[in-house]
Amino acid sequence: STDQKGNTGSKDLSRRGAKPGHPAHQRQLLDIDKAHRVIDCTDKHCPKCSEKNIEHHNIFSQHDVLEIEDGAVRSLIFLRQKIYCPHCRRYYLSALPNGYSNTLIGAKLHGFIASCLVNYHLSTRQLQDLIWQLWGQKLSQGAINTAKKRIHGALEIPHTAIHEEILENEEVKYIDETSWRESGKTAYVWLMTTKTLAYFNINSRRNLEARLHMLPNVVNAAVCCDGYGVYHSIKTVVQRCLCHIFRNINKFESSRDPFTRKLADDMTTCLDRVLKRHKRYRHGEYSFKAMRQYCRRYQRELEVFLEMGIYGSDTSFSRFCEGLWKDFWDWWSFLDNPSLEPTNNEAERTLRGIVILRKKIMFTQSIWGSEFVSRTASVVQTLKKRSMGVLDFLRDTMHAFWASAAFPTFS
Repeated sequence: STDQKGNTGSKDLSRRGAKPGHPAHQRQLLDIDKAHRVIDCTDKHCPKCSEKNIEHHNIFSQHDVLEIEDGAVRSLIFLRQKIYCPHCRRYYLSALPNGYSNTLIGAKLHGFIASCLVNYHLSTRQLQDLIWQLWGQKLSQGAINTAKKRIHGALEIPHTAIHEEILENEEVKYIDETSWRESGKTAYVWLMTTKTLAYFNINSRRNLEARLHMLPNVVNAAVCCDGYGVYHSIKTVVQRCLCHIFRNINKFESSRDPFTRKLADDMTTCLDRVLKRHKRYRHGEYSFKAMRQYCRRYQRELEVFLEMGIYGSDTSFSRFCEGLWKDFWDWWSFLDNPSLEPTNNEAERTLRGIVILRKKIMFTQSIWGSEFVSRTASVVQTLKKRSMGVLDFLRDTMHAFWASAAFPTFS
């Protein structure tokens, strides 16, 4: 269940490998006759000191790789020749070709695993079955978890680059948060997104410090958010989400006080008409000027309704209206900025994938697991917003990570 639960104590992780009395399960080397390709690897110089006068031995070490090529998983076998460098006085194995690492899983298959787990919300066992059904290849849970750790390391730089670009550009920023659990303890997924970028971060806190890690008080663009208190210190143009306000007011329509019920109904009617008119403006039915004139009328009506609620006899509703009055002018920032939306739906839609994912994987059990989710979700959602290929980008990222080269960009 994803219901709120108390924090649990730290768990002692079991030791890796076979348990006492159980046989070990180890992957056997591929049969050379059944491999799709066999590649001989021979170096002409020492990989350490670049000495060209080296000795080649007729001894080869087999290294297997599973990689996606032409829409299918191919089994590749690299025969790495043993060499001896008299200058270093050491034996080496010939290097693998560019784009391959000393791992079973290839770069593009790494990208496929990351995309299936985070973008398509598959569990590890579902992913195992999918790879078996599609390509007849079996991957253990340990192999998939090891691949996740490599992806986690490779996406650190792109993840940081997304955060920096969001803070630097002048697009409207939408920010939101939702609950999470890490190692049995309460945590939160924070999201800051624009029309072209998305940055996720899983934090154990839902306070001002966590928000400042995502978004400083001073930014060079407008911010759309809900009415949570940590957003009140943002010193820029702020748009409060009218849908959140609508839902909060709607709760008082079942009040016992008839005056409160009538007032809450009138306020939700005004907000509903404002939201519908802005939707028709987005569809091109009205100009920005006409939409703004229409909404100003309901702005004045809501101002009167709030004053009536503050001085009403219902103490609970009065306090509620006082809280709304403090941010009342932030409700209408979208009337002065055509690029602003009156709702935080951009963030809600981007968060939807994480909300589905937490129901499938039942949260994360470690810090690196949370970082894997946040980094992969940030990269995948950014690529989707920019209509870029996920698998190709993740493949190039893994190549750059293994070669210590420049990482691909999102442009």
